[in-house]
Amino acid sequence: MPVDQELQKLFRTTEELELAEEAHVNGEIPDWLNGSYIRVGPGKFDLGSNFTMTHWLDGYSILSRFEINSDRIKFSKKFLQSEAFKRALVAKKPVFCEYATKAYPDPQKGFFSKLTSRFLPIELTDNDTLSLFKLANELFASSETNYFRQVDPCSLHSGDRYDTNKYFGLNVASAHPLTDPDTGITYQLGSTLITGCKYHFVKIPSPIGSQTAKDVLKKSKTISTIESSNFGTLSFNHSFGMTSKYLIFIEQPYVMNVTRAISSCIKGNQTFKDWLEWRPESKNRFFIIEKETGRVLKTEFISEKSFFFLHFINCYEENNQLIIDINAYPSIQVLESMYLSKLRNGIVHVEDQPCAVRYVLPLIENIGDIQENFNLVDIKTEATAIRIGNIIQLTGEELAEKGFELPMINYKVMGKKYSYIYATGSVAPGFYQSAIGKIDVRKKETILWKESMAYYPGEPMFVPNPFGTGNEDDGILISCVTDTANQSNDFVLFLDAKNMKELGRAQFKAHIPQALHGIFIEKYSH
Repeated sequence: MPVDQELQKLFRTTEELELAEEAHVNGEIPDWLNGSYIRVGPGKFDLGSNFTMTHWLDGYSILSRFEINSDRIKFSKKFLQSEAFKRALVAKKPVFCEYATKAYPDPQKGFFSKLTSRFLPIELTDNDTLSLFKLANELFASSETNYFRQVDPCSLHSGDRYDTNKYFGLNVASAHPLTDPDTGITYQLGSTLITGCKYHFVKIPSPIGSQTAKDVLKKSKTISTIESSNFGTLSFNHSFGMTSKYLIFIEQPYVMNVTRAISSCIKGNQTFKDWLEWRPESKNRFFIIEKETGRVLKTEFISEKSFFFLHFINCYEENNQLIIDINAYPSIQVLESMYLSKLRNGIVHVEDQPCAVRYVLPLIENIGDIQENFNLVDIKTEATAIRIGNIIQLTGEELAEKGFELPMINYKVMGKKYSYIYATGSVAPGFYQSAIGKIDVRKKETILWKESMAYYPGEPMFVPNPFGTGNEDDGILISCVTDTANQSNDFVLFLDAKNMKELGRAQFKAHIPQALHGIFIEKYSH
């Protein structure tokens, strides 16, 4: 597409805003919507005037907070004070490698430290840009490495750094730990490579009384271990699924070549991306784990077609089957489209658009008892599960138009049968571009909020109405919208989740940076 200079607003380096900007809501939002909406994502891409990060995902983490109080909103933003960020400011270049940006020598290290560090296991970045989660009523920012960091939800002050190696024995972990809404138990998925390529599920108990995050982390334990299906590789893992009884892990064909990763520790000058390989011939493998016992079901489930994914949408059980909804891509092209050299020049086309896809897995104990070449799925769906030899081959059902990302549900229905997905489009042309969608997965119907092609909404955050009917869509959607029109202001948008009608918006003079994920914290819960 032709270069639109204002489109660069989406991909520019932002700045901190410690003195909060206050804005009035133009419209009317309900009194019960009272709390803080906090977002995280890449925010600093340029180090001085001579260095720019390679990839959008490599930018240094920025936290944005919107304090919502009746019809007034206060906006502040602050960079996460990671070691990666602080050392990069001094060096004017990154000293830890990121997804597609290599590391440079750290000027704060002496000659001997620089020499020996080349022969020691690589220290991973703690640039936590990808997600936010709560544990024991404390807020954390996370990524896909071994580090996550405490964040003060009021001041956005960066607190203690936590290491999954120390607490879980995991070399890397997913960006999205999940907390069971019924039990308060938190689960995390991670991987190890030093003692062999394996995946592990960790169980973190629900806090009791005044227990802190450190207290419950010390009581965490590994409940299940799965060997990698392919020697010398580990699957890229951003998220996993959960129902009331099961955890679901999908081993995808975007894999870390461990030999290549170890080699890079010695040679240097490589990035995470250099360790990763797209192997579509391997297909996707689905693993089902019992939450209570950690037992992995023996049946092998393999997709007919390979796919790449970042986000599970929801999973639930029905008629002795697992229904698994994910946002799947045909390839990793979306990652290739996110280089800043492309984005800042208006090159935003992505041919391989994502789609919400449903897979249905019959809960089978003994595959030998199952008839071959027969569809085992017995709910109303186009998805199939067919025994072929010693495996169950899966085909998926597309639930909506292609092109959305950052799917959101009402968390009260996580792990349960549900109806609605809320999502937004990317900058690439498509059905959801410049829009927020409400997808009814039962009726396969979509309602869009869409006002201007200059608007680029972020992840829609669903906040349930605490005094409402209890219906799944009784709540408010909050989304931060970048307005790329000339001399325009970004704004926070509020929609009625039932009909996708605008309730109000608050405009800010300060730049609202793009983000990946957010969290809403009620006023008296922190």
